[in-house]
Amino acid sequence: MGYLVKISDDNIEIIKPKSFEKEEILQEIVKNYPEIIPLEKIDENFDPILIVGREFPLEEAGSIDLLTIDVSGLVTIIEFKLEKNTDIRKIVAQVIKYSANLWEMSYDVLDKKVQSFFNSSRCEIKELKNKTLVQAVKWHFGKTKKEAEDREFSSEEFIKNVSSNLQKGEFRLIIFCDNVDERTKRSVEYLNNLSNFDFYCVSTDEFEVDGKSFFKSSLITIDRKKLLLGENELAR
Repeated sequence: MGYLVKISDDNIEIIKPKSFEKEEILQEIVKNYPEIIPLEKIDENFDPILIVGREFPLEEAGSIDLLTIDVSGLVTIIEFKLEKNTDIRKIVAQVIKYSANLWEMSYDVLDKKVQSFFNSSRCEIKELKNKTLVQAVKWHFGKTKKEAEDREFSSEEFIKNVSSNLQKGEFRLIIFCDNVDERTKRSVEYLNNLSNFDFYCVSTDEFEVDGKSFFKSSLITIDRKKLLLGENELAR
């Protein structure tokens, strides 16, 4: 948790972050503005994500708060928790349970679930209505592609990559909180650094200045594998 300092003329005002009343409020903000997720801190070569599910159903396992995908076919599971919830540490097991239930799902089943989301009131992007998953990601790629990029979107390669990631259970996992307690942070760092999990904690603060809302998101967990790799590169 941080603070903002507003300086105007000779006045200095310390602005404390607002509290989120409900997890759904934070979820709604991220759903509408996924850019708030500091993906560049996780991977400097990240691809912009497209939200393909909200309260994504997994039958007996419950539902994923937000499910996203990028043009490379990487699926990201995002689960939200507020610090005031006493069960916040249980979220680590919850996210792993969601991953296990998404593991080995067929591309066709994922596609049908995603289309159901696109055609529901939970999806507010009208351009996605009646689109398949691959059609939606192709539209998303055209919308977010940088001018300097020379790559083209391949539907066949995308479907192949998504299918492979589903069968291997290779997903990115993010716990999104207003504040991350130390035990949750350490559990996620342990899994991320000593296993094949791609697991992170992100926190965000909301500040209100002159009637406008400002958000600051931070990657809380440390990827020690990348730090070690960087140190080895510098040592050469």
